[in-house]
Amino acid sequence: MVRTQPQRAAGTYLLKRKHVLAFTDLPLNLLFMKQGAARSLRAFAAELAIYAVLVTGYFFLVLHVLGNWLYQLETQHRVLYAVVAILLIAGQAVVLDAVTTVLFRLLRRPWR
Repeated sequence: MVRTQPQRAAGTYLLKRKHVLAFTDLPLNLLFMKQGAARSLRAFAAELAIYAVLVTGYFFLVLHVLGNWLYQLETQHRVLYAVVAILLIAGQAVVLDAVTTVLFRLLRRPWR
C-alpha cells in the first residue's frame, strides 16, 4: 500500500499538534522574566548604550584632535603610523574599560 502525501499550498507546512508548543502550554515562570533577570537585562542595555556613546565620542575626539597629524603620518611614515594606530586602539581599550567599569559600578549600586 502506497501512502500519498496530503496536498498543501506552496509555502505552507503541515504541523502535527503534538509537535507544536502552544503559548498556554508553557509554565508561568517561563513566560515572565524573574525580577533579577529583568534588572540585569536593563542594566546591560544601559551599559551597552553608555559604551556605544563613549566609543563614538572617543572616535570623534581622536579624529578632531589627531586627524591631521594621523593623515600626515600615514602619508609620510607608514610604519610609525601603524605603531601609533595600534597604541591608540590599545589605549582606547584600557581607558574605556576603566571608565565603563566605574560607570557600571555606579549603575549597579542600589538606589538610596
